[in-house]
Amino acid sequence: MTLHWSESRPLHRSPDVPRQPGLYRILSTEDEDVIYIGQSVDIRARLSTHAHKKWGKSEVEYSYVACSPDILPHQLKELENDLIAGYYAKERRVPVYQFTNR
Repeated sequence: MTLHWSESRPLHRSPDVPRQPGLYRILSTEDEDVIYIGQSVDIRARLSTHAHKKWGKSEVEYSYVACSPDILPHQLKELENDLIAGYYAKERRVPVYQFTNR
């Protein structure tokens, strides 16, 4: 899957993110590991929600890929699942906050 991720930025700063569908990942600045992978029809709004959550001891950053406004919701979910599966195939584990209730 060839995706062009944005440069990583602190999660508490997401005003530059477009209000369109896309994929995003949240990274620990401590070890630069992906700790969460997500998708949304409005990635700016979703990242804003994530900015208010507790992500452990380290600071976190985000990176995103904007998708076409025409993408269907199930296609976003398929891409998210593919990214999680790819992470698992490489690391032999899911991102640490992927399936937790925070």
